[in-house]
Amino acid sequence: MAASSTARWQPGDDPNARDGPGRTPLHHLCQKEVFHASDAGTVSALLAAGADPKATDGFGRAPLALICAESGDKEALLALLEAGADVKLQDDWGRTALHWCCDRGFDAQAEMLMAKGADVNTLTKHGDSPLLWAAKAGHLKLVEILLAAGADVSLRNNRDESAADVASNDLIKVLIQSKLPTPSDSEPSPSPSSSSKRPDLPSPLPIRAPGFGGLGSGASGMEQGESSGTAGAAAFSEYPKKAAAAGGPGKKMKISLKKR
Repeated sequence: MAASSTARWQPGDDPNARDGPGRTPLHHLCQKEVFHASDAGTVSALLAAGADPKATDGFGRAPLALICAESGDKEALLALLEAGADVKLQDDWGRTALHWCCDRGFDAQAEMLMAKGADVNTLTKHGDSPLLWAAKAGHLKLVEILLAAGADVSLRNNRDESAADVASNDLIKVLIQSKLPTPSDSEPSPSPSSSSKRPDLPSPLPIRAPGFGGLGSGASGMEQGESSGTAGAAAFSEYPKKAAAAGGPGKKMKISLKKR
């Protein structure tokens, strides 16, 4: 069926015929910017004739996403939901019908989607959440709805932006930031305990001066200094004096060689 005939569906035509880009009559109808009461009736007629509400076009878009991206007609949206449209379906860019409601400011429609199980934290391929789209577009009511539904305010996209970072006004920014966890919530400070005290350092070992055995003295520096470091240091300082008295290195010795 040609594109023109899919756009102008009549009872008796194939409700699931596709044009070149893969659009069905339901796609054509749901992507209209201006939706009339008769159009909502045609959506119902197509669904009754067997049109697939989950059919996707060449870009992965379903009629549900198109209606949320354009007119947001509630009657047509309800008909698609009752026919089994997939509220979690993501197109080729990762966008959902909820993303489009958040961008367009369709708060009642967003609640209809969430009532059917739409995930408020689904991310696009750029890492954008529905909350980020609502905050960027400046839709305060939608931001409040998403936060109440459990939207994660800490999510950041591929550009390292959070919903608060891109908020279009200070009111939305402050509201989102008020939901961020505080350091005390995420990392409680440890309570003081004996195990956290700095351990006592061991007492220093006594300084032991080297002995002077073999220098001709009966008393050694080791014996004099082993009781305390101070005594050892004193013994070490007295070495030249004692060694000299004992005929050690402190005393010069004359050596004479005689011929025999």
